[in-house]
Amino acid sequence: MPSYCQVRLLGYAARDADIRVTPGGKSLALWSMAVPLSEVVQWHRCQAWNKIAEIAARIHKGDLVEVEGTIYYQEYKGKEMTYIVASRVYLFGRRAIKEDEGIQTELSPEELAERDKDLSP
Repeated sequence: MPSYCQVRLLGYAARDADIRVTPGGKSLALWSMAVPLSEVVQWHRCQAWNKIAEIAARIHKGDLVEVEGTIYYQEYKGKEMTYIVASRVYLFGRRAIKEDEGIQTELSPEELAERDKDLSP
């Protein structure tokens, strides 16, 4: 029997959300988050189902994301797996890494528009 506890994380998406549909027709979104703490970065695997998965589908690498949910600890083939099942997902905006001496900077509105033009219908 898995054990769990509630959590609230604020961090950056480490990759675009991977969207899947189960044979039963349920939506599933999977992504990873990096949560920077003073001198270390914690990494978390996240998943969201159904309506929340539809929101999480808009997560892109580098986005600032807040996740509220439940931490699940489960053993699989002798290894302990930890993941967060989101009950709420908040998207705060986009951030990208420019390769200018390794400094992270915010994208300008023009750069965001250029990045998002492929998403237009």
